[in-house]
Amino acid sequence: MQRIHVIGGGLAGFTAAITAAESGVRVTLHEAHHTPGGRARTAEGRYLTNEGPHALYRRGPHWAWLERRGLLGAVAAVPPLEGTRLRFRLGGTLRRVPPLALLRLARRGAEHAPVDVDFRTWATGQVGEEAALVASHYSAVALYHHDPGALSAAFVQERLHRAAVLPPEARYPVGGWAQVIDRMAARAWNLGVRVETASRVDAAGLADL
Repeated sequence: MQRIHVIGGGLAGFTAAITAAESGVRVTLHEAHHTPGGRARTAEGRYLTNEGPHALYRRGPHWAWLERRGLLGAVAAVPPLEGTRLRFRLGGTLRRVPPLALLRLARRGAEHAPVDVDFRTWATGQVGEEAALVASHYSAVALYHHDPGALSAAFVQERLHRAAVLPPEARYPVGGWAQVIDRMAARAWNLGVRVETASRVDAAGLADL
């Protein structure tokens, strides 16, 4: 049986490795660091600090994937009182509520946005240039991209709709992302995935896999 090699021991890497192993494929996962985690690491100290992804969305695909396998673990939402303290910065001023045009745009599902047009162009046609720029910046919260407006309108709109829905869908892993990675690593191990840490794969090494 052919062996699949997965490069990277973060959320995406373990998701790929576990899914492949569940179908009966032999899998080796290579992680360059001495411990798995990728960007989903949690630094220890006086406070737990997540170094990468910061939220799971209740109706998102990764939430469903983790939940089906019992890997989700305990999660927490932003307390309502804390939520009232959030502010939107617009034109150098902090506001309690976002612009109305942003709310109108966020209500629309991804099916209303084209795949082959960038988000900024499409959103400008929907709500105007200023609101499109605000929506692009707000979408960065869920996209980790420096210029969400340049990405596919359908892709960004799906994230914007999810990030702005009420009540909020965002949930935060109790104990940090490291707890999620630990559960995924244990699941991979039980499925027979071979996890090789301190195993950096470069262009030359790809030919040897």
